[in-house]
Amino acid sequence: WAVTTPFVFSQAHNGFKYFSELLRGGTTTDAFSLYGLPVINIAEIFRPFHLGYILLGLEKGLSFFWVAKFIALFLVSFEFGMILTNKNKRLSVIASFMITLSPLVQWWFATNGTVEILVFGMLAVILLEKYMLTENFKSRLWMLLFMMISAGTYLWVLYPPFQIPMFHVFLFLAIYIIVKNRKE
Repeated sequence: WAVTTPFVFSQAHNGFKYFSELLRGGTTTDAFSLYGLPVINIAEIFRPFHLGYILLGLEKGLSFFWVAKFIALFLVSFEFGMILTNKNKRLSVIASFMITLSPLVQWWFATNGTVEILVFGMLAVILLEKYMLTENFKSRLWMLLFMMISAGTYLWVLYPPFQIPMFHVFLFLAIYIIVKNRKE
């Protein structure tokens, strides 16, 4: 909160421009790629938690950023737990609390994309299973679109020390989903 929040405030003052001259004292800086700040650009589709700043204003956007990340992580963790526990709701709720309130997630909640890696990695696996079990063509197209957005969001985090190991975990789980549902 001591670094990122003032940067977001400077972006609001800057009009959410993609390139900012406020961040480094007159030097033009790529605010989206380098600092992961909200910008008015089509690329913002890959940073959905920033949309609150642009659509709701600075104060409500800050609230949306924190609350939406928490709720999204909790709900996606629950659905992910439903897959891993064969639809055991009690264990899925426990898993959701354990993931959402874990020390790692809470410590790195707003920085380096930890929540985004977890949310969109798990969401891609969930959508893969739904895609394999659904025969409706339109539903499958929507799921494919959201899988692509999830993959793009995952890639735009740009934090390899956590991103690469988690990719291997999600890849293993995707292979498990494909093998489990291959007859479907």
